Amino acid sequence: MLPIAPVYDVAQALDSPFVAASGMIRDVPHPKEDLRLLTSPIKIDGKRAELAAAPALGADNARLLRPR
Repeated sequence: MLPIAPVYDVAQALDSPFVAASGMIRDVPHPKEDLRLLTSPIKIDGKRAELAAAPALGADNARLLRPR
């Protein structure tokens, strides 16, 4: 037996009823604009990894550039 399934681009996957029903779409807050993302299909102990957006551009500059 050969498992097969359609191959979607990101926009198609975000609109897929199966992907939505399986809990693979997450809304992630971001300083500039909230993001609608696909999460990992892998579950560990029944849970998917949490997603987090990167900080805003330059948000870590002071911490990274301060003298040690």
